[in-house]
Order: sequence, then structure tokens, then C-alpha cells
Amino acid sequence: MDRVIVHKIMDELPWRFTGGEEPPQFTYFMDGERHDQLIEGSIATAVVRKFGIDEVTVRRALEVVAAES
Repeated sequence: MDRVIVHKIMDELPWRFTGGEEPPQFTYFMDGERHDQLIEGSIATAVVRKFGIDEVTVRRALEVVAAES
């Protein structure tokens, strides 16, 4: 595994997190345009809060990617 990718439709907008992008950010698309929202602090915590994913799963996925890079 070389990156963590999360996609989810929220409030009718497609949101994405792609691990390994610098700076760390969430991306959403509205009216055909890309918008980036920088992540401050813990990436894992931000992903858990944004997408409602299990924290252990997110942290482990990010650890695996970090160990393999």
C-alpha cells in the first residue's frame, strides 16, 4: 500500500483525502472547481472527524503507509 485515500459524499459534495499529498489537505469539488482545505494538527484525527471512520483503522493505515515509504 503506498497511500491512504478516502472519498465520501457529504452535503452533496464529493470530498477526498489523499495521504501523502503535501501539504496535507481535504479536497472537495463544487461547480466543477477544486477546493482545498488544509489539515492542521493530527492528520489521523482530522480524517476521523471529517469522514466518521474508525480511528484505529485510520491510524493503522497511515502507519502502514509511513512504514513502507
